[in-house]
Amino acid sequence: MTIRSLFLSASLLLALAAPAAAQWTQVGTGIENKELKGILIDDGVMLACTADSGVYRSTDAGATWATSNNGLTNLYVPSLRKVGTTIIAASFDGVFLSTDAGATWSSSKNGISFALISCVAADSSGNLYAGSSGAGVFKSTNGGANWAAVNTGLRNPTLISLNFVAGKLIAGTMDGPDNSTDGGAHWVGPTASPSSYYVFHVMDQGGVLYAGTNGGVYHSTNAGDTWGRPYNDVPNATVTGIVSDGTHLFASTLTDGVYTANDNSQPWTDVSDGLPVKDIRGLSLRDGYVYAATWGKGVWRRPVSEMATGVGEISSLPAAFSLGQNYPNPFNPSTTIGFALPSQQQVRLSVFDVLGREVARLVDGVQSAGNHAVTFDAVDLPSGVYMYRLSAGAAVQLGRMVLAR
Repeated sequence: MTIRSLFLSASLLLALAAPAAAQWTQVGTGIENKELKGILIDDGVMLACTADSGVYRSTDAGATWATSNNGLTNLYVPSLRKVGTTIIAASFDGVFLSTDAGATWSSSKNGISFALISCVAADSSGNLYAGSSGAGVFKSTNGGANWAAVNTGLRNPTLISLNFVAGKLIAGTMDGPDNSTDGGAHWVGPTASPSSYYVFHVMDQGGVLYAGTNGGVYHSTNAGDTWGRPYNDVPNATVTGIVSDGTHLFASTLTDGVYTANDNSQPWTDVSDGLPVKDIRGLSLRDGYVYAATWGKGVWRRPVSEMATGVGEISSLPAAFSLGQNYPNPFNPSTTIGFALPSQQQVRLSVFDVLGREVARLVDGVQSAGNHAVTFDAVDLPSGVYMYRLSAGAAVQLGRMVLAR
């Protein structure tokens, strides 16, 4: 055997012995070339809803998929939910129900005056809700036998998502999230952002709500009354879904794959290695795996343990100097301003009125590298627009906030 042959053989053995890089793996075949909208995983059955082919079903842990559209009269199915032993499907021909794990479907649209249903949800009492693409929200108190509109106060009748979290219904509209505490009888909008963003999903982790929007990830610490955007936000602007295992957040994006973080005190980390595309339409979490619904490449999964290890530790320091949007905004009388420093620096953070007069100096001194948060109390200032300015050496960033009494 030549020296060259020995070298090649040794190289091959080393390659085979080396551990495989942590990454996503495909879950079966038969569902490629479809625009997936979401995944529902339940006790031995996996369902994937699509934009043009109805529902796909797998009974062998995703090894094989087949259409499961018996009873469906429209194949645009943007959302699936499970309530008790019933699976609810939103479609552009009303609502459909399945009591046999998605094998067959029956129509449920008596009282639904607008058939284009975009999302479905249920509250803790078992009441069902259907959000439409133009006629607001419909509610059923009898398992889908009858529906009635519940839209008082709803700011926009076009819904993208519906979620029951923190004891409230949250309707993700094309004008931001509205919430209801009385089963949809009355709706109110938030007093702070994201009032003008599309809301794709809302979830709860430890009493903090997270919303995926076309303007990034927002969070709320008061059950959706006000929302703020973390300064260490997911880099991509459009977040299509968020799931949590109770400790770690996972966010899917429209063009940049999947990100994870411990919470808003840690930076988000890209964990998209191995995904064939970065257009991810939704996530599901089951048995220690995160499942991703892609556009055109089927369903993929990755162990939580791979992605969670060292999150927030691999790169715990911010990569760049940045100033965050104050939260809440508008505010009365106090608000929090966050900023990030990649290294220890001399920093000044000041607040100015519309005439350019400095009304408060919140930070003026050396600050350590990392993420910082400062409270601004405007109890003695009049209502109006204020600017805040962060400077560190030659770097300067500005923010705008509104004091509304």
